[in-house]
Amino acid sequence: MLKPLLLSILLATSLFSNGQQLELLTPLHDDIQESSGLIFIEDRLVTHNDSGGAPELYEVDTLTGEIVRIVQVENANNKDWEDICHDETYIYIGDFGNNLNIRTDLKIYRISKEDYLNLDTVAADFITFNYQDQTDFTPANMNAEYDAEAMISLGDSLYIFTKNWADNNTSVYPIPKSTFQNDTGVHELIKLDTWEAQGLITGADICTTTGNILLSGYTTMHPFVVSISNYEHNAFFQGQVERITLQAPSGYSHQIEGVAAISPDLFYISAEKLAISNLPTLHAGFYKLDFNTTTITEIENNFPPIYPNPTADYFHISSPEQTTIFIYNVLGQITHTDTSPKIDIRNFPIDSYIIKIYDNKHQLLSTQKLIIQR
Repeated sequence: MLKPLLLSILLATSLFSNGQQLELLTPLHDDIQESSGLIFIEDRLVTHNDSGGAPELYEVDTLTGEIVRIVQVENANNKDWEDICHDETYIYIGDFGNNLNIRTDLKIYRISKEDYLNLDTVAADFITFNYQDQTDFTPANMNAEYDAEAMISLGDSLYIFTKNWADNNTSVYPIPKSTFQNDTGVHELIKLDTWEAQGLITGADICTTTGNILLSGYTTMHPFVVSISNYEHNAFFQGQVERITLQAPSGYSHQIEGVAAISPDLFYISAEKLAISNLPTLHAGFYKLDFNTTTITEIENNFPPIYPNPTADYFHISSPEQTTIFIYNVLGQITHTDTSPKIDIRNFPIDSYIIKIYDNKHQLLSTQKLIIQR
C-alpha cells in the first residue's frame, strides 16, 4: 500500500506516461480494491487484498469482475499479504509487506491446493523467516530496503523479490518450501542477487511451460514489467532481462500489484485503486498484457498443421515432435492446454479459436485459427 505523498506524485506524473498499452479486462469488485497478489490455477483467477484485508482468497470472473467464490484461511491473519504463488501441491501467500522496515514476524502461509479447490474454509501452516543481512530495524518510512511484494515458486524453493524504496533496486532471496525450521524457529534468508529495477517491484509469476519470469512494478512515471528468460538454475538476472514500459487504461490505476501467467505470451495484471484528496480517482482494474498481438484475422504460420479444420469434436496436430498447445477464445483468454496429438473439443462452444503450438524447448512453432462448427 502506498503512502499519500508518493501517491500524489504518482497520480500527477502518470498523465505523461507512455509505453505498451495494457488492455482493461474488467474493473475490480468493491471488495478487492486493494488486490495485491494474483494466480491462475485450474482456470480460476485468484487474488487477495493487502494489509488489513480479511484473510481470504477471492476467485474473480474476468468478464464481469464479480467475485464468484471466497475461500477463508481460518488460522491466518492478513497483516500485509503482498503476493501469492503455487506449485503442484501448495498455494503460498506472502505476508511480508514491510513498508517501515521494522517487522520481525515475516511469514509465508502454506495451504494445500487440494483443500483450496474443494473447501471454502481452509487451514494453513506457515514458514517464518528474516533477512540475514538486516541488522537495523529503525523505522524507515519510504526508505525501506527489506520490504517485499513479489514471490515465485521454482523447484524446491520460493524466491522473494524485494521492493527497495531507497534505491529502486530489487534483491532476490531464496527460501525453502518446507515448514521445517532451524533451532531459532526462523529461516535466515541469504541474498542471492540484486538488480537495478529502476522502480518498485510489486509482483511476480513464472510460466510453468517456459520457465520465463515476469515481474511487475511501477515508478513515479509509469507501470512496467521485467521479463526474465534464458537463465540457469536460479541466476535470474544473469539471463536475458528486458524491462518494458507500460501504459494503464485511461482513468485506471497505474499502481500494478499482481501478475499471473496465463500462457507463455499472455498475462493478467491487477492494479490497486488510487484515491487522493482533490484529485480524480484512478480505478482499480484487472488488465491483460499480451506479448503476441496476433489476431484471428492476422495468422500466417500454420506449420505444424491442425486438422480437420473446421471440426466438430476432435482435431489433430501433425508434428514429428512432442508439442504443447494453448487454445484461446476470441477474447484472448486461454481455455485449454494439452500435450496430446489428438485434442477433444466436444464440450467447446461453436466459435473461432486461436491455437498456439510450442515445441519441447518451449519455442512457439505455430499460431493458427481453429473453427468449431456442428
